[in-house]
Amino acid sequence: MTDQELDSALRVFSRRRPFRPFLLEFVSGEQVRMVHPDAIALFRQVWLYRGPKRMQAIFPSSSVCRLLDAPSGK
Repeated sequence: MTDQELDSALRVFSRRRPFRPFLLEFVSGEQVRMVHPDAIALFRQVWLYRGPKRMQAIFPSSSVCRLLDAPSGK
């Protein structure tokens, strides 16, 4: 994905009311669960994710392949 594509997709998923957790899937197959609409932000040329228990990840938009609804109860 490009920065613009990821930004657009994140806005759609983050602005749903009520907010529902979603998954960010990377080209590696790894997934990160977004449990808060402000958990991710673009900082210069990379995205910064802040998760539970002080987890952080920094990645380029090109490493993301899609956003998905998180399975319920997970």
